[in-house]
Amino acid sequence: MHRPPKVIAKRGQKQVSKVVSGEKGQTVTAICAFSASCIYIPPTLVFKRKRMPATLLTGSPPGTVSYTTENGWINSELFVMWLQHFVKHARPSKDEPVILILDGHGSHKTLAAIDFARDHGIIMISLQPHTTHLTLPFLVH
Repeated sequence: MHRPPKVIAKRGQKQVSKVVSGEKGQTVTAICAFSASCIYIPPTLVFKRKRMPATLLTGSPPGTVSYTTENGWINSELFVMWLQHFVKHARPSKDEPVILILDGHGSHKTLAAIDFARDHGIIMISLQPHTTHLTLPFLVH
């Protein structure tokens, strides 16, 4: 007789799921942004999947958006989509621009991203690749 394992879930939860063997070790990229004045941009999650079931966002912060790619990493198209998400929450404008400090990832350095940022009052500052841990003072070594 097959006995399923015990499952612990919140009372009243309609769907309870678990990670199955084909999903173990999945790559997820989290894109987070906040300001020095504590303005918080809801995170963006990039999953290594073909389809995005809504259950993967269960328990995530309000306003979280998600995308899927073959490798679970951000690319230049998704970065422009993230910039749109950023504009929605940060509300920059040409009259009141914001400074966005980025790591040196290549997806941030495309003409489409630069044009979008320029058109929406975003001043992008890109740190040198592989130096984020040295140039951001709030990271503990």
